[in-house]
Amino acid sequence: MLAAVKMAKHHPDAKWVYEKVSREIPNISLGTVYRALAALSAEGLIREYRRADGPSLYDPNTEDHFHIRCRSCGRIEDVPPVQLPDDMLESIRRASEFARVDQVRLEFGGICSACAEKTRE
Repeated sequence: MLAAVKMAKHHPDAKWVYEKVSREIPNISLGTVYRALAALSAEGLIREYRRADGPSLYDPNTEDHFHIRCRSCGRIEDVPPVQLPDDMLESIRRASEFARVDQVRLEFGGICSACAEKTRE
């Protein structure tokens, strides 16, 4: 399973992983794929990217990073590393009254090049 997620050029869902893995393990079930992906996520080997509007996606990049999603087709990509303001987490901690803020998950939205090209046609 891990190899299938890592070979993807995108953030695959469980059905995509199942299609890839079932070529090598024909008797595997979709349920087994879901359980394996959950275990890999729990072990920190992949990240589960939960979406309100569709199935979870799986990301082999376990480092903190941001995503950008196309509002038209739903495609999600990693955003190249960007520097956040040094005091951002501390400002959020103070505003929220949390004891500690040590994780950022940020998603940008827009229209991908392929969808923008379709609207020009």
